[in-house]
Amino acid sequence: MKKIFFVLSVLANAAFAQNPLKLNVDAFENKLNQTPAAQLLDVRTAGEFANGHLKNALNVDFRNEAFRERVAKLDKKQPIFVYCLSGGRSAAAVEVLRESGFTEVYDLQGGFAKWSGANKVFEKSENATPSAAKIWSKADFDQLIAADKPVLIDFFAPWCAPCQKMLPTIEQFKTTYQNRMNIETLNFDDNRALAQQLGIDEIPTLVIYQNSKLLWRGIGFMPTEMLQKAIDEQLAKAK
Repeated sequence: MKKIFFVLSVLANAAFAQNPLKLNVDAFENKLNQTPAAQLLDVRTAGEFANGHLKNALNVDFRNEAFRERVAKLDKKQPIFVYCLSGGRSAAAVEVLRESGFTEVYDLQGGFAKWSGANKVFEKSENATPSAAKIWSKADFDQLIAADKPVLIDFFAPWCAPCQKMLPTIEQFKTTYQNRMNIETLNFDDNRALAQQLGIDEIPTLVIYQNSKLLWRGIGFMPTEMLQKAIDEQLAKAK
């Protein structure tokens, strides 16, 4: 009898170890649609959620102190699907969910950035932040990067904390490098189609082009000194 219990325990642990499952966009969408009692959890900030989220998602900010308390009220017996912007926060949230007793957990690989980049359906809240940012066509972008003078392009979003943290540096560099390169900022939310064409599904993403050739790409927050070094290296090569 003890052996039977041991075997069952091993099997149960093995099954649990397979969860949470990281699913790509298509697999996540299919599994979500095939699960009638699915619980969909968006663990981003309220601002991020308002500017675009999956239909019927519940927004609980992972960085909110009440996160653990709020998710504990969800049904642990039902499957739960989790996503954030690019996968970092959702992975951490999944661990909390597992500790709280959820056994069937699915994590969207690449997060909302991958979802929207794949042209999947999403919706915005009525209190979404309006934007006056320029919408760039591919033709606009191609014209921008075709110049002999190198250009640095920063893909950002108003709700993205790392993006906002880098903006003062970007603005400073517009003056620092004004005679050596052009610097542009593109709102990711308003230019999702272009970002998809360029294979950009994480922000902040910074790229340097010259004569239509991609010279460099950086992803994620970069301290001023690190970004300046990367720019200087590319400018030296571009001479």
